[in-house]
Amino acid sequence: MELQTEHVGNKRKRKIKEESTIFGSFDGLISNIKKKKIKAGVFLVKHINQTLENGSVTEVDYVLKRLVHGMGSSRANSRNGFFSVLVALLSTVKSMKVADILNLVKKHLCIKNNITKTV
Repeated sequence: MELQTEHVGNKRKRKIKEESTIFGSFDGLISNIKKKKIKAGVFLVKHINQTLENGSVTEVDYVLKRLVHGMGSSRANSRNGFFSVLVALLSTVKSMKVADILNLVKKHLCIKNNITKTV
């Protein structure tokens, strides 16, 4: 996703602050602190619902891609946070289709044939 900032007075500052809060929410999803993880997840779900109401699809696509990537983490705690938010989005956003999420999973979480197991 290409980040867009407006260069008109306070609007630019507000847009940057909003984006950094979104990015901070992804950090919150991997937190070991349960309250922080929940707060980050609730923020992302509310933000996506608001963004969809405003008709901005690009940001939603970016968030979905990040959530899918997060589910591929080697850390169980991270996978749990990203998966929980994805389930919440699928439950609350009726326009979101499971098939679209599965396509993202196939695209971004493929198993490589050349992975070798070391003992």
